[in-house]
Amino acid sequence: GTGVPIEGGVHLDARLRSPVPSLFAAGDVVLHDHPVFGKVRVEHFDNAIKMGEAAARAMLGEDEVFDDPHWFWSDQYDVNIQVAGIATSWDRMVIRGSLAERSFAAFLLKDGVLRSTVTVAWPRDARRSLPLIRAQARPDPAALADPEVDLRTLLPKEDG
Repeated sequence: GTGVPIEGGVHLDARLRSPVPSLFAAGDVVLHDHPVFGKVRVEHFDNAIKMGEAAARAMLGEDEVFDDPHWFWSDQYDVNIQVAGIATSWDRMVIRGSLAERSFAAFLLKDGVLRSTVTVAWPRDARRSLPLIRAQARPDPAALADPEVDLRTLLPKEDG
């Protein structure tokens, strides 16, 4: 054996390193330590592409944390569904749009931190929420609910 745990996926750290220095992996087979979500395995082509690029940089000696917040999508008949981030639990859901009309974004927060956005026939806000999720932002729930508020304006300002 390689000495690399494989139960649930090939186990990698946040920098996509395995216990064996010359062994790298990327994509659907990987269970890695995500700095925001903990141990995750993501089976989507967008993740495979981004993780493959990051793994290649790691092979070249770069030392970076793979902190992509993850984005998935699916078309179910004529309805587009997108998910940004990962929320295995949340304590608040904020809706933008209309559940009755089946066109909305659902923002899932845990302790005030935006963990995930699920959109149904409301694609714009899934990708726009990715920087907020990566930054572990604490956006104002009223701003999240307001379709007139551009999510990009809710990103915390950097000090300095």
